[in-house]
Amino acid sequence: ELQCDITVTDGTNSLAIYLTTLKITGFGAPVEGAGLIRQRVDCTCYRKSSSNTYMTDSSEELYIKAANEQRFVMVQIEDPEPLDDLEEIAQLEGIDMILFGPGDFSQGIGAPGQWDHPLIAETCKRVAEVCRTHGKFAGTVGGVDDVPKLVDMGYQFISCLLYTSPS
Repeated sequence: ELQCDITVTDGTNSLAIYLTTLKITGFGAPVEGAGLIRQRVDCTCYRKSSSNTYMTDSSEELYIKAANEQRFVMVQIEDPEPLDDLEEIAQLEGIDMILFGPGDFSQGIGAPGQWDHPLIAETCKRVAEVCRTHGKFAGTVGGVDDVPKLVDMGYQFISCLLYTSPS
């Protein structure tokens, strides 16, 4: 399993080059706003090349279609700022899952580690509802004991954390 975070800061489509080079078929990115996330999602898709000499038009089209269908794009809600754009983000074609990161989110709202904070509970519920409304997978993290509650909320992907206490 390879997990990597790629950040492109030069305003280009360099992300597409990295994704192709690394043969990544899906990626996750923190969400800063709908406009930037649209650019990032666009970078994950193959497009027809005008200078392609090794494929016929039909084989290239089939490859591009299959490659794009196999992409899995996840965006992460880890800060309060993108909440204003959550509906717009969920409507973007090409996003498969929205993952709510309550740990980072708790830092962003000035309540680090306060898992019972009302804004964390409200946002967790809202992300699941928006995903269900727009046909996206909802993902988050939680302990094993949290799974039934999160599934009832509508989460389909739950990364379970194992907490151990020092002995």
